[in-house]
Amino acid sequence: YSWTWNGGSASGVSPTVTLPLGTTTITLTVDDGKGVTSSDTVAITVQDTTPPSTSVKLEGAMGNSDWYTSAVTATLISTDSCSGVKEIAYNLDGNPIVIPGSRASLTISTDGVHGISYSATDNSGNSERTKTVEIKEDKTAPVITASANPSVNANGWNNTDVTVAFTCSDATSGI
Repeated sequence: YSWTWNGGSASGVSPTVTLPLGTTTITLTVDDGKGVTSSDTVAITVQDTTPPSTSVKLEGAMGNSDWYTSAVTATLISTDSCSGVKEIAYNLDGNPIVIPGSRASLTISTDGVHGISYSATDNSGNSERTKTVEIKEDKTAPVITASANPSVNANGWNNTDVTVAFTCSDATSGI
């Protein structure tokens, strides 16, 4: 048993072979051991039906309660074991972007809660389900305000008991 095709060959009754995407014409030639051979040809089509898979890597200074205290870089990395990744699509806070290839990187530098949805499409047109990640960023320090009652006299002194109150606020992540 001799199996041949453009770019490869195999022998044996039931060989295991890897064929490329698309249609490959394979010819089987059988020899009866007495010099008589017979051949037949078959066309086999290999189709990619598996979507790519994308992961996200977040880099930045992590503070408390899952809040980043610096700009955050999100790196999207997609893999596809068959036809390869054609493009990555992502949406940051309602702004859709499509990047060719298997890698995309974006930096978020504004305070607030940001949503990224993302997915990839392979060269055969298979798209993965959209995934999402939430990024909470607060680079602004809290505001602390002190007040004293009663206020100081003209000489900058108090000669009575003074009540001091502090007010704290954080417009983005709260206190």
